[in-house]
Amino acid sequence: MKRSALLILPVLALSLLFLGCAGEPGPTGPEGPSGPAAAWYDFSLYFSPTVYSGYFSLYAHTVYQDNDAVITYWKADSVTFVQLPYNFYSSSTVPAYFYTVIDESYDEPWLWVFTVRADSVGGSPWAANVVCNFRTVVIKTVPGKSPPKLDYGNYREVQQYYSLPD
Repeated sequence: MKRSALLILPVLALSLLFLGCAGEPGPTGPEGPSGPAAAWYDFSLYFSPTVYSGYFSLYAHTVYQDNDAVITYWKADSVTFVQLPYNFYSSSTVPAYFYTVIDESYDEPWLWVFTVRADSVGGSPWAANVVCNFRTVVIKTVPGKSPPKLDYGNYREVQQYYSLPD
């Protein structure tokens, strides 16, 4: 009896596996969680031989909240986005180091962009007036959830994941 029970159980399991259950599809389930949340903001800053820092108000212009991730890219040209901090070298200018700081000391967050000479001489790297364009991406944080594993230095990868424009 035990032997026939041991043979019947696998046959029954295999027949259920291959035949399965048939019937009408069930009702649609609840909507899943929303996709990744990020917002982008373009802004320009003026630099000169005497002005080598500028700011952008995260409070007035963005959806930024404490603990959100803020990534800033320099728009080197119409298609090239370079994540800051960044050392810029050119044969026609002195090397410039771009970096950012978020300052919340005045009760609202300001994104400061600094440019300094990258050759340790100090002072402004700009011999003439220049306007630099930037794109800031504010990524909403979700408590208890890790950020996606992206190469945030690669704007195209960030752009695709968060559905950002060109």
